[in-house]
Amino acid sequence: MENVFHISNCSMENQIKFATCTLLGSALTWWNSHVKTVGHDVAHAMTWINLKKKMTDKYCPRGEIKKLEIEMWNLKVKGTDVVSYNQRFQELALMCARMFPEESDKIEKYVGSLPDMVHECVMASKPKTMQDAIELATELMDKKICTFAQRQSENKRKQDDNQQQQQNKRQNTGRAYAAGSGEKKPYRGSKPLCSKYNYHHDGQCAPKCHKCNRVGHLACDCRSTANANTANNQRGTGAGQKPTCYECGAHGHFKRDCPKLKNNNRGNQGGNGNAPAKVYVVGRAGTNPDSNVVMGTFLLNNRCASILFDTSADRSFVSTAFSSQIDITPSTLDHYYDVELADGRIIGLNVIIRGCTLNFLNHPFNIDLMPIELGSFDVIIGMDWLAKYQAVIVCAEKIFRIP
Repeated sequence: MENVFHISNCSMENQIKFATCTLLGSALTWWNSHVKTVGHDVAHAMTWINLKKKMTDKYCPRGEIKKLEIEMWNLKVKGTDVVSYNQRFQELALMCARMFPEESDKIEKYVGSLPDMVHECVMASKPKTMQDAIELATELMDKKICTFAQRQSENKRKQDDNQQQQQNKRQNTGRAYAAGSGEKKPYRGSKPLCSKYNYHHDGQCAPKCHKCNRVGHLACDCRSTANANTANNQRGTGAGQKPTCYECGAHGHFKRDCPKLKNNNRGNQGGNGNAPAKVYVVGRAGTNPDSNVVMGTFLLNNRCASILFDTSADRSFVSTAFSSQIDITPSTLDHYYDVELADGRIIGLNVIIRGCTLNFLNHPFNIDLMPIELGSFDVIIGMDWLAKYQAVIVCAEKIFRIP
């Protein structure tokens, strides 16, 4: 009604007439009785504030308001349904104005009832208005739900892949042994003999791991702790074979002694002068809860970012998609960094965003980031930042601490 007064430029002396003519049902009956009791002129001479008080006393008794205040006091987010929590909180806040004399009191109550997964980040951002707090909490929760759904989908896909690999392994292995005697039975099936791996199977050969030299999986899925170069060396000295280099494929040397790598290193040192750097970029670490990495969601320049703490990365990086949200002009370096990606590609970078702010539980830290295409994360924090702030990574608990 007050919004209508403002929009229609209704004068104060006409506010009561305008408001009371919109009453319906029992409210209209109540007003007509009041007019009949005090008279038409006295009733319409009442101020809008007095009319609001009369209607509140009539239709919002103290007992009902008390019930709403109790509901507001106990209101919390159910599961991850922040949207319903936002709606009910704002409805109750209108009726329970006595609980929140200041806007900051209302914000404190709203943030305090958020679930732990977003509470710390919202609190650390120090929202100035209720709208800021609601928007940030909703954004954080949407991101958490999305990450959880991706993680479930990835785990399901991995389980299906493992089951398929086991099934292929059983189908491709055609060996049979006599029980008790240990002698090999002759093959009586119809599958052709594979000249490559010396067993019977149909179709393409099963994948072979070059780390443990077993059939049925690839090196990226190998769980063996044995080193492939050691295995090659043993075969070379025991069976007259030479070790194989996994860099160039030639026989007679290991990857660490590969001339190709040595030539590349000399070229970098005497040619373009690029500085080497490594970063874990494209991978599935961010969606696998069993990965031996430390990660989390924190604020970067007051924006929620998924962050990986990677001790194998020499520098710190930010995804090109996320860097577009940072209102800082990038700087150009006088030299390039050769960045080795997880898929083996090497790219040159000479752009850096200086003076970004990381917020860890309401503690700001300065960080310089190089923009690059990232896979599962918005930010990768490397040894340059970890060493600067003497960060300690607790591998067993997958957390990091700053002294």
